[in-house]
Order: sequence, then C-alpha cells, then structure tokens
Amino acid sequence: MKWLPPSLLLLGVTALLPGDCFVYHSTRSLRHLYMSAWEPHQSLPQFSASRYEGDHLLSYYDSETREWVPHLPWRMEQDPQYWEGQTQMMRQAEESFRVKLQSLASRYNQSEGYHILQYMEGCELSRDGQKRGYAAYGYDGKDFISFDKENLTWIAADAVAEATKKRLDAAVEYNLQRKVYLEEECVAWLQESLNDDKMVLISAEPPRVTVTSKVGSDGPETLICQVYGFYPKQIEIRWRKKGQEISEKDSPPMILAPNLDDTYYTWSSIDIDPKDKDHYHCHVEHITLPQPLDVGWEKRES
Repeated sequence: MKWLPPSLLLLGVTALLPGDCFVYHSTRSLRHLYMSAWEPHQSLPQFSASRYEGDHLLSYYDSETREWVPHLPWRMEQDPQYWEGQTQMMRQAEESFRVKLQSLASRYNQSEGYHILQYMEGCELSRDGQKRGYAAYGYDGKDFISFDKENLTWIAADAVAEATKKRLDAAVEYNLQRKVYLEEECVAWLQESLNDDKMVLISAEPPRVTVTSKVGSDGPETLICQVYGFYPKQIEIRWRKKGQEISEKDSPPMILAPNLDDTYYTWSSIDIDPKDKDHYHCHVEHITLPQPLDVGWEKRES
C-alpha cells in the first residue's frame, strides 16, 4: 500500500488524489480512503474521508464541514436521506479514528510530533473479469495492519500491531461483513458502473494509433506511440518487444489530455537500440476495440 507520509501534512496536504498523475488503464476500481492526523498538543485530530471510482472523486467528508457530500452537488437532490445517513456514519468514523490515533501514539510511546492514521478499502475489476478486494491500515506513512479476506484474519506489520490483530481476528462477524463487501457488494457496484459505460458506446470513438521515432544527438533512439481521438477515456497502452510485454519500470506512464471534441489523446515513449526498432510494437486496448491493436514503427516517405 502507498500511504501519505506525515511530512506532507506539515505542508498543508490533507489528501492525495489518485488522479493527480492522470494515469489511466482498463481496470475499474472503487476506493474508500479515511485519514486522521494529529499532533499531541492539538485538542482534536483533523479527519477526512473520500470515495473514488477510478480517478474520479465521488464524495467526501472533512472535520471542518462535518458533512458527507457528493462531488457533483446536484446528486444531493436525488436522495437527501442517503446523504444524511452517510453523514451520520462519517461522524461516527471521525470519533472512532480520533480514539484509534491517540491510542496508537500512546502505544508507540510518542508524546510529540505529527502523526497520521489512514485506512483504505476497495475493490478492482478488470475487463477480463478478474477481481481483487483489499482493506488495510497505515500509520505514519507505513503499513500497520491489512486484511486477509481469504482466511478472515489480519496481518500485523510490527509488534505494536499484534494487539490490534488479536482484537480484529476475534471479530468474526465484522470480518465476514468486510469479506462480503469486498467480494460482492463492491464488485457489484463496479459491474453496474461498467454496464453504464457500455451504454455510452453509442457515442464512443475508437482510438487511432501511430508510432513515430525520434533520434537524439548523442543518445538512444526514442519510439513515440500516439493514441488519439478516442472516447471514453479509459485506455491501456503497453510496449511489446518481439511479442513480449515490457515491464512497467522500463515503460514510463502515459499522460492523458482532452481534445476540443470531447475525445482524448495520449502518448507513450520508450528508448530503444536503433537496430531493434522493427521488433517493438505499441499495444493498445480500449472498450471500443474488438481486439487489441499492435502497431509498429513504419518508415515514412520523405
């Protein structure tokens, strides 16, 4: 898990948005993020909660407004009782996190400094039907304890977390509820969302793909995969060499940009040895494509 370090809280950062880097792929996800930050000399911790579908903020809560509200205000009018009920739940969560955070600071023998407790749970659904669910706590930017939904137990990251593990392992009914949510309810929500996306295909546009090359003055040659004119925006791009996928660490993330006609444009580049140029292909997957595209470099007439 990636956790927000306490140092960023000192700079005034209270939440990191998963979409800040604008990296997109074909896996759908639903995430709930909770965070409580506290300095022992403060009277009350800061608290925030948010829900994301992929990189899109759906709803949020913080200790200043103390209201669970949708990112799009008009959604509040659709079911005001739902939002009021969610607000009451978030206020209870805020109090629960306050107690947990102060307890952890005491158990770690920390009488000063800035401390942060985070919780993340959610699920992922890929286009090929693979599912994944997770739930975990982080403390001061490090793993604290995570949920093993297959065995209905918790995995402690250190000696202090062992006491929490013992308590949570004994909460059998709670663990069953978490398993049902992660494997059934959360995934069902994503599947319904995916079906909604298929309705959008009436106005969907498939991507157009070109691969060009750029030769540096004293460095390796660079292949550039340009993908443009597509909608909806979820897309996956990978580089392949001789049919074998290149690891993500050797292939930088793509950047997504909107066009004026509401379609999207993105690109990905990779440095290569010029003699291997013909062995590389840009692999593109999009919901409008019956089969993925594999596009290689082609010499253009000057």
